[in-house]
Amino acid sequence: MNAVTIYGVVALTFMMAMYALERRGRRFVVLFALGCVLSSGAALSFIVIPPVRAGATSSTADIPSCNHLVVASTPVEGADGAGYMTILFVNLGSRCVLTGYPSVQFFEPRATHLIGHDVHLASMVFAEPAPSRVALANGMVASIGVTWQDDPKRNQSCRSTQWANVVLPSKDRQNFQPSVNAKPCGSDVWVTPFETRAQPKLN
Repeated sequence: MNAVTIYGVVALTFMMAMYALERRGRRFVVLFALGCVLSSGAALSFIVIPPVRAGATSSTADIPSCNHLVVASTPVEGADGAGYMTILFVNLGSRCVLTGYPSVQFFEPRATHLIGHDVHLASMVFAEPAPSRVALANGMVASIGVTWQDDPKRNQSCRSTQWANVVLPSKDRQNFQPSVNAKPCGSDVWVTPFETRAQPKLN
């Protein structure tokens, strides 16, 4: 494990810890913002791997899909009848790309099957930028926003879940199962495309 990889993992852990503590005071909000900057990997990649950063705007056609990722979710928040979270993807391998949208579903309480149907539209929380090919150098972070209804309407069922199933749109269909303490209602799950930032664009 090289220095950039260690930096990426430590920065992401710090950012998520500060995110969870934001409600305890303004200083944690400031520290979370600092963690977002650190976790982007920009500052260190300019110092440690300038050739990779310099080529970040070049064509991504020949860059392989990401297959050495660490995936984690931020704590679930709620607003106006919707639950939402950010899912983060840290690249621990060589330069790679993520394209379009991942599929996100939730395990039902007994974890015997999945619930959820992806919707690719702006939600009450997150904007919906156009999908693109996102290039990640080693240690860099991408994110998606996930939103769902958490108040029952029209006799919808709401099931508590502790796990999500995230499937990448690559040929090998990699899947990850980050822990999620949520209670989605109905079947729709709003999912944004990959973005090269630690926080997806908000509405």
